[in-house]
Amino acid sequence: MTRDVDPMHDPALDRTVSAEEAGAAPPDAGPRLRPGGKVGRYQIVEFLAGGGMGWVYRARDAELERDVAIKVVQPTAMGAQGRERLLAEARAMARLQHRAVVPVFDVGEHAGGVYVAMALLTGGTLHDWMHAAARPWREVLARFIEAGRGLVAAHAAGLVHRDFKPKNVLIGDAGEVMVADFGIASASATGSGDGGAHETSTVAGTPAYMAPEQAEGKAVDARADQYSFCVSLWEGLHGQRPQEADTRTQGPALERAPDAPKARRAVPAWLTAALVRGFASQPERRWPTMQALLDVLERGLGRRRRIALGAAGVGCVAAVAAALVAMRPAPRDPCPTPDGLTWNPVTRATIALAFRATGSQAADDTLARVVPPLRGYVRGWQARMIDSCRATHVSHTQSAELLDRRAVCLDGRRAHAAGLIATFASADRAVVADAIGAVASMPGLEACDRGDVLIARPMPSPEQRSAVAAVQRQLAHGRDLGLRGRHREALEVFEAARAAARASGWAPLHAEALEAVARTRILMFLPSDDVVDELAVEAAKAKDDARALFALVELVTKEQLHGNLDRAAALEPVLNAAILRTDGEDTLKVRAELVMAWRATAAHDDRLATERIAAAEAHAVTPALRGEVLGQRARAQRDAAAALPLFEQAQVELRRAYGESEPHVGRSYVDIANVKFRMGDVDGAEVAWRAAGAIYQGSFGDTDSPSMSDYLQLGGMIAEVRGRIDEAVSLLTRAAKVYRDMGMPESHAQAERNLANVLSNGTDDQSQAEVHYRRALEVMERARGKSSVEYADIEATFGMFLAMEDCAAGMPYLEHARPLLEAVRHPTLASLFAQLGDCAEARDPDMAARHYQAARVICTDRGCPAGMLEQLGLAQGKLLARDPATRARALAMLEDAQAGFARLGDDEAVAEVKTELARWKR
Repeated sequence: MTRDVDPMHDPALDRTVSAEEAGAAPPDAGPRLRPGGKVGRYQIVEFLAGGGMGWVYRARDAELERDVAIKVVQPTAMGAQGRERLLAEARAMARLQHRAVVPVFDVGEHAGGVYVAMALLTGGTLHDWMHAAARPWREVLARFIEAGRGLVAAHAAGLVHRDFKPKNVLIGDAGEVMVADFGIASASATGSGDGGAHETSTVAGTPAYMAPEQAEGKAVDARADQYSFCVSLWEGLHGQRPQEADTRTQGPALERAPDAPKARRAVPAWLTAALVRGFASQPERRWPTMQALLDVLERGLGRRRRIALGAAGVGCVAAVAAALVAMRPAPRDPCPTPDGLTWNPVTRATIALAFRATGSQAADDTLARVVPPLRGYVRGWQARMIDSCRATHVSHTQSAELLDRRAVCLDGRRAHAAGLIATFASADRAVVADAIGAVASMPGLEACDRGDVLIARPMPSPEQRSAVAAVQRQLAHGRDLGLRGRHREALEVFEAARAAARASGWAPLHAEALEAVARTRILMFLPSDDVVDELAVEAAKAKDDARALFALVELVTKEQLHGNLDRAAALEPVLNAAILRTDGEDTLKVRAELVMAWRATAAHDDRLATERIAAAEAHAVTPALRGEVLGQRARAQRDAAAALPLFEQAQVELRRAYGESEPHVGRSYVDIANVKFRMGDVDGAEVAWRAAGAIYQGSFGDTDSPSMSDYLQLGGMIAEVRGRIDEAVSLLTRAAKVYRDMGMPESHAQAERNLANVLSNGTDDQSQAEVHYRRALEVMERARGKSSVEYADIEATFGMFLAMEDCAAGMPYLEHARPLLEAVRHPTLASLFAQLGDCAEARDPDMAARHYQAARVICTDRGCPAGMLEQLGLAQGKLLARDPATRARALAMLEDAQAGFARLGDDEAVAEVKTELARWKR
């Protein structure tokens, strides 16, 4: 069966395939997909265009809630090796980020072929634009220069396009120019398969634009793209391709190709000369690089038209001379606004649309709080890039070496900010919820101003820089996943970046990746000690004061969590020095001071704790940081009543920082609810808890988020006290599932323990309670080990559960847990001592009374659940009342317990105390 020949068709515009491909099967695009069909995770919406290699569709990415363009390339268009080559090159494109390159989001396999998911641009092609009307040469040249920048970026990343033509350049809605189909249109069954900018052999491309060496099947490099670019630009300027260029491959299939007409439009001679050199038949006669060609074109575009002097009178000479001086072209600015990070109305509008599309009630308020600092960050970055350039090239006050070092520092900031902007542009509810914190935690620009510090830091070699860029892209992807709450996936990406950064041999990059791993592990409550230790070493090598400070904060925190308060105190002088050495980074400095305040509180050094909190307040220059400091001051209070007003003041600052409907404010309501619950004000606790729930519902909808974990658990405890056991079980089950799904084992274990407590106290299903206790122990043992305080905490609870039925069964667990908990004066000791007292009552009442007293001290000192202090007073009062010498003290305890039970609304307990009082007051 033969195909019909279109007499108006120009075969020179067809895509060429290799002999192997042509012999295997025709390059058929295959059947079109129907709307509603699936390609990977994408749902087809409508057909857009295609043919030859495959079809292009509009598709919906339901996961990220955005429309994309999907190109589906059929297996018949690729040949035997083409599929793997296409996958490799498309993945390389997905790592290439440049404003003049169509972003590739994803690549995968479909029906034996390959699909590529790209940004959806609806402004047509450069071919359509330049043939729609006769355009001024400057306008045409400006658009092609922008496309050329995309080629330069690809060549720097090791990619050769090999099918550059006006139809492969797309125009966005705002007029932006982006090159498409890198390595995709050029995939073939032959060649090296690495897609590099060095030599690659393949017969693929479009004959009308193809370099001679490519048409002959010889090895090609980036100069083949330069050839195609110059032919395309000539066509844009003159409305036809140049006859001077050898653009036609030979063969009977192309003998019908018509000659192009010879008419030309007027363009400057320098531009013609530049293009003729660019499409020279021999690669070595072309411009050495695409960038060299662009430099010539950009200089020419900046020229002003000369003013011709006619036969003017003598009286006009001075005026003409003055006019010439005024019209003289200004010297080319050696330091233009840098590429790579921009902020404009389109950027802001895109982010605003994405935020509002999430349905979050905090979207507008969050936008108002993130846009100004983000815009300021971008402008600050641009200003520093320009100032640094001018200091070297204009005022000559800065060395070329320092220029390079500042550029490396600022490039890391650019990568972080560009990744955050991209995440915001496709935000979901989780991103909106954490957006303010994400902007606040961006690495400071000030560190790139310290020449003395930068000179001391190691620099990446030229060979290392491509690896650095690749790892920075990995880190940006990981941060994107983290902001979306996909912490397990984020950790996998960060771990891969950590390995690649270590392999690069550049310490600053390794430290950056280690910090990302450490932060994510800490967030997920996973062991992070080894990562933090390694980060401390690498940050010192990198002379990175901020990351060294972060590592030291975590080291001190680790020692305190393990009960090693002396070791924590020994590290504090080093931590103090790091605070003084680090510029900016107020958030880190506040954390450093607060972690030392926490150590002082644990060591019962209230004076030092107060000093440290005051030092933290000095660094708390924003409402968000002031709210954090006030919250820590509240947690340091031994008296819940003293903590409450501090938590309320913290909430005022957090509202000022985040607005009324942001999860940080929701968290402050949980803090207030928690302290009221400890005070026995269950009504007030529930009111605050429900206020937190309203904020979380507005931020996360019906999706359970890790940010809601404390909210869910506290709700379970409130519901248990209220007697709403089914609700308590439901809330705690949800909390356990969130932690399990997010890969957060320590929190998962705690939620399982709390669920077991409710089942034990509120239901008759003691066997199910035991299942959850044992599950909690298993999860915590894997996470922390049996010698950890965290394991001992759950072990003590399980021991108490068993001891309520059989003291002998529970005692081994209690005895193992007790010394571990006593080493850090853990709050669970109150319950442990209470159980020991209960078990000792029958055989040794004096010992039981001492255990109850120890429990009351812990309860008063460290806090305990609502009603527990009253229960201890009742138990100890009963024992002391038996001895006339201690009866007066016992009666006072019983009266205090009665008043406490009355506040809690526990009528049954009040009646029990009344009976006991009546018995001993006779």
